[in-house]
Amino acid sequence: MKTRAAVFILLLFIALGAAAQSSQPPASPQQAAARGGLSSDTAKRIEAYLRHLYAWGPEFQLKFSSFRESPIPGMYEFTLEVAKAEQKDSAVLYVARDGQFLFRGAVEDMTKDPLEDTRTKLNLDDSPSLGPNEARVTVVEFADFECPACGELHPRLQAVLRQYPQVRFVYKDYPLSQIHPWARTASLAGRCVYNLNHTAFWRFYDAVYENQALISAESAWDKMMEYSAASGVDTDKVKACMNTPEAAQAIDASFAQGQKLEITSTPTLFVNGRRTVGAGADLLGQFISYDLEQAAEAAKSHAH
Repeated sequence: MKTRAAVFILLLFIALGAAAQSSQPPASPQQAAARGGLSSDTAKRIEAYLRHLYAWGPEFQLKFSSFRESPIPGMYEFTLEVAKAEQKDSAVLYVARDGQFLFRGAVEDMTKDPLEDTRTKLNLDDSPSLGPNEARVTVVEFADFECPACGELHPRLQAVLRQYPQVRFVYKDYPLSQIHPWARTASLAGRCVYNLNHTAFWRFYDAVYENQALISAESAWDKMMEYSAASGVDTDKVKACMNTPEAAQAIDASFAQGQKLEITSTPTLFVNGRRTVGAGADLLGQFISYDLEQAAEAAKSHAH
Protein backbone atom coordinates (compact mmCIF):
# COMPACT_ATOMS: atom_id res chain seq x y z
CA MET A 1 0.00 0.00 0.00
CA LYS A 2 2.86 2.41 0.76
CA THR A 3 4.46 1.86 -2.68
CA ARG A 4 1.17 2.37 -4.45
CA ALA A 5 0.52 5.56 -2.50
CA ALA A 6 3.99 6.90 -3.31
CA VAL A 7 3.64 6.26 -7.03
CA PHE A 8 0.19 7.74 -7.38
CA ILE A 9 0.22 10.57 -4.88
CA LEU A 10 0.09 13.05 -7.78
CA LEU A 11 -2.93 11.35 -9.28
CA LEU A 12 -4.66 11.49 -5.95
CA PHE A 13 -4.42 15.27 -6.07
CA ILE A 14 -6.47 15.36 -9.25
CA ALA A 15 -8.79 12.60 -8.04
CA LEU A 16 -9.62 14.17 -4.66
CA GLY A 17 -13.31 13.67 -4.04
CA ALA A 18 -13.95 12.22 -7.50
CA ALA A 19 -15.52 8.89 -8.38
CA ALA A 20 -13.28 6.49 -10.31
CA GLN A 21 -15.65 4.53 -12.47
CA SER A 22 -16.03 3.86 -16.17
CA SER A 23 -18.53 1.91 -18.20
CA GLN A 24 -15.99 1.27 -20.98
CA PRO A 25 -12.42 -0.05 -20.96
CA PRO A 26 -9.68 2.60 -21.03
CA ALA A 27 -8.29 3.54 -24.45
CA SER A 28 -5.62 5.71 -26.00
CA PRO A 29 -6.50 9.43 -26.11
CA GLN A 30 -7.15 9.16 -29.85
CA GLN A 31 -9.47 6.17 -29.45
CA ALA A 32 -11.28 7.85 -26.57
CA ALA A 33 -11.82 11.00 -28.61
CA ALA A 34 -13.13 8.96 -31.54
CA ARG A 35 -15.69 7.29 -29.27
CA GLY A 36 -16.73 10.62 -27.77
CA GLY A 37 -17.27 14.15 -29.00
CA LEU A 38 -13.78 15.60 -28.56
CA SER A 39 -11.11 15.95 -31.24
CA SER A 40 -8.09 13.67 -31.11
CA ASP A 41 -5.83 16.75 -31.08
CA THR A 42 -7.51 17.96 -27.88
CA ALA A 43 -7.18 14.51 -26.34
CA LYS A 44 -3.45 14.55 -27.14
CA ARG A 45 -3.12 18.01 -25.61
CA ILE A 46 -4.78 16.79 -22.39
CA GLU A 47 -2.31 13.92 -22.16
CA ALA A 48 0.67 16.20 -22.84
CA TYR A 49 -0.59 18.74 -20.28
CA LEU A 50 -1.02 16.14 -17.53
CA ARG A 51 2.33 14.48 -18.24
CA HIS A 52 4.05 17.86 -18.00
CA LEU A 53 2.13 18.93 -14.87
CA TYR A 54 2.79 15.71 -12.91
CA ALA A 55 6.12 14.65 -14.48
CA TRP A 56 4.70 11.41 -15.83
CA GLY A 57 7.44 10.05 -18.09
CA PRO A 58 7.17 7.16 -20.55
CA GLU A 59 7.16 4.63 -17.71
CA PHE A 60 3.62 5.86 -16.92
CA GLN A 61 0.90 4.58 -19.23
CA LEU A 62 -2.14 6.88 -19.58
CA LYS A 63 -5.44 5.53 -20.88
CA PHE A 64 -8.70 7.42 -21.30
CA SER A 65 -12.30 6.25 -21.39
CA SER A 66 -14.51 7.74 -24.10
CA PHE A 67 -15.40 11.39 -23.62
CA ARG A 68 -19.04 11.49 -22.54
CA GLU A 69 -21.59 14.16 -21.72
CA SER A 70 -21.24 15.37 -18.15
CA PRO A 71 -23.77 16.87 -15.71
CA ILE A 72 -22.04 20.24 -16.30
CA PRO A 73 -23.29 22.00 -19.45
CA GLY A 74 -20.51 22.58 -21.95
CA MET A 75 -18.15 19.99 -20.52
CA TYR A 76 -17.25 16.39 -21.28
CA GLU A 77 -16.43 13.82 -18.61
CA PHE A 78 -13.83 11.09 -18.95
CA THR A 79 -11.97 8.56 -16.81
CA LEU A 80 -8.19 8.63 -16.77
CA GLU A 81 -6.27 5.50 -15.82
CA VAL A 82 -2.58 5.83 -14.92
CA ALA A 83 -0.44 2.71 -14.69
CA LYS A 84 3.18 2.01 -13.86
CA ALA A 85 4.34 -1.60 -13.95
CA GLU A 86 1.75 -3.59 -11.98
CA GLN A 87 0.30 -0.57 -10.17
CA LYS A 88 -2.56 1.55 -11.41
CA ASP A 89 -5.10 4.12 -10.30
CA SER A 90 -7.87 6.10 -11.95
CA ALA A 91 -9.85 9.31 -11.62
CA VAL A 92 -12.69 11.18 -13.30
CA LEU A 93 -11.90 14.51 -15.00
CA TYR A 94 -13.89 17.10 -16.96
CA VAL A 95 -12.86 19.07 -20.03
CA ALA A 96 -14.55 22.02 -21.78
CA ARG A 97 -15.98 21.29 -25.23
CA ASP A 98 -13.52 23.72 -26.79
CA GLY A 99 -10.64 22.04 -24.98
CA GLN A 100 -9.53 25.16 -23.09
CA PHE A 101 -10.27 24.19 -19.50
CA LEU A 102 -9.66 20.97 -17.57
CA PHE A 103 -11.71 20.53 -14.41
CA ARG A 104 -10.55 18.39 -11.51
CA GLY A 105 -12.89 17.48 -8.67
CA ALA A 106 -16.30 16.09 -7.81
CA VAL A 107 -19.59 17.22 -9.30
CA GLU A 108 -22.41 17.46 -6.78
CA ASP A 109 -26.08 17.70 -7.75
CA MET A 110 -27.55 19.79 -4.96
CA THR A 111 -31.11 18.81 -5.89
CA LYS A 112 -30.41 15.30 -4.52
CA ASP A 113 -29.46 13.87 -1.14
CA PRO A 114 -25.66 13.48 -1.46
CA LEU A 115 -25.70 10.34 0.71
CA GLU A 116 -28.64 8.51 -0.84
CA ASP A 117 -26.66 6.80 -3.60
CA THR A 118 -24.19 5.37 -1.09
CA ARG A 119 -26.97 4.19 1.22
CA THR A 120 -28.71 2.35 -1.62
CA LYS A 121 -25.46 0.46 -2.35
CA LEU A 122 -25.12 -0.72 1.24
CA ASN A 123 -26.80 -4.11 1.41
CA LEU A 124 -26.92 -4.96 5.11
CA ASP A 125 -28.95 -8.16 4.86
CA ASP A 126 -27.41 -11.18 6.59
CA SER A 127 -24.51 -9.18 8.02
CA PRO A 128 -23.29 -9.23 11.64
CA SER A 129 -25.11 -6.41 13.42
CA LEU A 130 -25.27 -4.84 16.88
CA GLY A 131 -27.84 -2.38 18.16
CA PRO A 132 -31.46 -1.68 17.25
CA ASN A 133 -32.57 -2.41 13.68
CA GLU A 134 -34.72 0.72 13.73
CA ALA A 135 -31.79 2.95 14.77
CA ARG A 136 -31.71 6.44 13.32
CA VAL A 137 -27.96 6.10 12.79
CA THR A 138 -26.26 3.08 11.20
CA VAL A 139 -22.49 2.63 11.13
CA VAL A 140 -21.16 0.13 8.57
CA GLU A 141 -17.56 -1.02 8.80
CA PHE A 142 -15.75 -2.64 5.87
CA ALA A 143 -12.69 -4.21 7.43
CA ASP A 144 -9.96 -6.81 7.12
CA PHE A 145 -9.13 -8.93 10.16
CA GLU A 146 -5.38 -8.77 9.39
CA CYS A 147 -5.30 -5.02 8.68
CA PRO A 148 -3.18 -3.20 11.33
CA ALA A 149 -5.24 0.00 11.01
CA CYS A 150 -8.41 -2.03 11.62
CA GLY A 151 -6.82 -3.43 14.76
CA GLU A 152 -5.85 0.07 15.83
CA LEU A 153 -9.39 1.32 15.25
CA HIS A 154 -10.99 -1.57 17.16
CA PRO A 155 -10.72 -0.23 20.76
CA ARG A 156 -11.60 3.28 19.59
CA LEU A 157 -14.65 1.97 17.76
CA GLN A 158 -15.74 0.03 20.83
CA ALA A 159 -15.52 3.22 22.90
CA VAL A 160 -17.63 5.13 20.37
CA LEU A 161 -20.28 2.42 20.30
CA ARG A 162 -20.42 2.35 24.09
CA GLN A 163 -20.95 6.11 24.01
CA TYR A 164 -23.81 5.78 21.52
CA PRO A 165 -25.77 2.60 22.37
CA GLN A 166 -28.69 3.79 20.24
CA VAL A 167 -26.57 3.35 17.08
CA ARG A 168 -26.71 0.23 14.89
CA PHE A 169 -23.31 -1.20 13.92
CA VAL A 170 -22.85 -3.55 10.96
CA TYR A 171 -19.68 -5.43 10.00
CA LYS A 172 -18.77 -6.21 6.38
CA ASP A 173 -15.83 -8.39 5.31
CA TYR A 174 -13.28 -6.77 3.01
CA PRO A 175 -10.20 -9.02 3.13
CA LEU A 176 -7.28 -7.55 1.16
CA SER A 177 -5.86 -10.97 0.37
CA GLN A 178 -3.08 -9.73 -1.93
CA ILE A 179 -1.31 -8.03 0.95
CA HIS A 180 -2.80 -9.86 3.96
CA PRO A 181 -2.28 -13.64 3.56
CA TRP A 182 -4.49 -14.80 6.46
CA ALA A 183 -7.28 -12.22 6.15
CA ARG A 184 -9.57 -14.41 4.05
CA THR A 185 -9.13 -17.40 6.38
CA ALA A 186 -10.26 -15.18 9.25
CA SER A 187 -13.21 -13.86 7.25
CA LEU A 188 -14.35 -17.37 6.38
CA ALA A 189 -14.07 -18.46 10.00
CA GLY A 190 -15.95 -15.38 11.15
CA ARG A 191 -18.72 -15.96 8.61
CA CYS A 192 -19.11 -19.54 9.78
CA VAL A 193 -19.17 -18.56 13.46
CA TYR A 194 -21.85 -16.01 12.56
CA ASN A 195 -23.87 -18.64 10.71
CA LEU A 196 -23.78 -20.88 13.77
CA ASN A 197 -24.42 -18.21 16.39
CA HIS A 198 -24.93 -14.50 15.67
CA THR A 199 -23.92 -13.44 19.18
CA ALA A 200 -20.79 -15.60 19.15
CA PHE A 201 -19.52 -13.72 16.11
CA TRP A 202 -18.82 -10.63 18.20
CA ARG A 203 -16.73 -12.63 20.67
CA PHE A 204 -14.77 -14.00 17.71
CA TYR A 205 -14.45 -10.51 16.18
CA ASP A 206 -13.00 -9.11 19.43
CA ALA A 207 -10.64 -12.05 19.88
CA VAL A 208 -9.10 -11.74 16.41
CA TYR A 209 -8.49 -8.02 16.67
CA GLU A 210 -7.19 -8.22 20.23
CA ASN A 211 -4.72 -10.97 19.25
CA GLN A 212 -3.73 -9.80 15.76
CA ALA A 213 -0.03 -9.72 16.63
CA LEU A 214 -0.10 -13.42 17.58
CA ILE A 215 -1.51 -14.60 14.26
CA SER A 216 0.55 -15.48 11.19
CA ALA A 217 -0.22 -17.09 7.85
CA GLU A 218 1.14 -20.37 9.23
CA SER A 219 -0.85 -20.27 12.47
CA ALA A 220 -4.03 -18.67 11.15
CA TRP A 221 -6.10 -21.85 10.81
CA ASP A 222 -5.29 -23.06 14.33
CA LYS A 223 -5.85 -19.59 15.77
CA MET A 224 -9.23 -19.28 14.06
CA MET A 225 -10.27 -22.59 15.57
CA GLU A 226 -9.02 -21.44 18.98
CA TYR A 227 -11.05 -18.21 18.80
CA SER A 228 -14.08 -20.03 17.41
CA ALA A 229 -14.03 -22.42 20.36
CA ALA A 230 -13.59 -19.54 22.79
CA SER A 231 -16.58 -17.80 21.25
CA GLY A 232 -18.74 -20.81 22.11
CA VAL A 233 -19.30 -22.66 18.83
CA ASP A 234 -18.48 -26.19 17.67
CA THR A 235 -15.16 -26.04 15.79
CA ASP A 236 -15.98 -29.16 13.75
CA LYS A 237 -18.99 -27.30 12.37
CA VAL A 238 -16.85 -24.24 11.70
CA LYS A 239 -14.31 -26.35 9.77
CA ALA A 240 -17.05 -27.98 7.71
CA CYS A 241 -18.65 -24.62 6.97
CA MET A 242 -15.37 -23.01 5.88
CA ASN A 243 -15.05 -25.55 3.07
CA THR A 244 -18.48 -24.82 1.63
CA PRO A 245 -19.05 -22.64 -1.45
CA GLU A 246 -21.72 -20.72 0.47
CA ALA A 247 -19.17 -19.35 2.96
CA ALA A 248 -16.85 -18.26 0.16
CA GLN A 249 -19.74 -16.69 -1.75
CA ALA A 250 -20.74 -14.65 1.30
CA ILE A 251 -17.22 -13.20 1.60
CA ASP A 252 -17.04 -12.57 -2.14
CA ALA A 253 -20.41 -10.78 -2.10
CA SER A 254 -19.30 -8.53 0.75
CA PHE A 255 -16.06 -7.73 -1.06
CA ALA A 256 -17.89 -7.02 -4.33
CA GLN A 257 -20.18 -4.60 -2.52
CA GLY A 258 -17.14 -2.76 -1.18
CA GLN A 259 -15.72 -2.52 -4.69
CA LYS A 260 -18.96 -0.94 -5.92
CA LEU A 261 -18.49 1.61 -3.17
CA GLU A 262 -14.94 2.18 -4.46
CA ILE A 263 -13.28 1.14 -1.22
CA THR A 264 -9.51 1.14 -1.68
CA SER A 265 -8.28 0.71 1.89
CA THR A 266 -9.40 -0.58 5.27
CA PRO A 267 -10.97 0.26 7.55
CA THR A 268 -13.62 2.20 5.63
CA LEU A 269 -16.78 3.12 7.53
CA PHE A 270 -20.08 4.68 6.54
CA VAL A 271 -22.25 6.62 8.97
CA ASN A 272 -25.69 6.91 7.37
CA GLY A 273 -23.81 6.97 4.08
CA ARG A 274 -21.00 9.37 5.06
CA ARG A 275 -17.59 7.86 4.43
CA THR A 276 -14.65 7.91 6.83
CA VAL A 277 -11.38 6.05 6.24
CA GLY A 278 -8.67 4.99 8.65
CA ALA A 279 -8.08 4.34 12.32
CA GLY A 280 -9.12 7.75 13.63
CA ALA A 281 -12.42 7.91 15.51
CA ASP A 282 -12.94 11.69 15.65
CA LEU A 283 -14.93 11.93 12.42
CA LEU A 284 -16.92 8.86 13.41
CA GLY A 285 -18.11 10.53 16.59
CA GLN A 286 -18.77 13.80 14.76
CA PHE A 287 -20.93 12.09 12.13
CA ILE A 288 -22.90 10.10 14.70
CA SER A 289 -23.47 13.11 16.95
CA TYR A 290 -24.60 15.27 14.02
CA ASP A 291 -27.12 12.72 12.72
CA LEU A 292 -28.53 12.06 16.18
CA GLU A 293 -29.01 15.80 16.69
CA GLN A 294 -30.67 16.13 13.29
CA ALA A 295 -32.98 13.20 14.09
CA ALA A 296 -33.93 14.78 17.44
CA GLU A 297 -34.68 18.11 15.73
CA ALA A 298 -36.81 16.37 13.11
CA ALA A 299 -38.74 14.49 15.78
CA LYS A 300 -39.31 17.72 17.71
CA SER A 301 -40.59 19.52 14.60
CA HIS A 302 -42.85 16.62 13.74
CA ALA A 303 -44.31 16.63 17.28
CA HIS A 304 -45.27 20.28 16.87
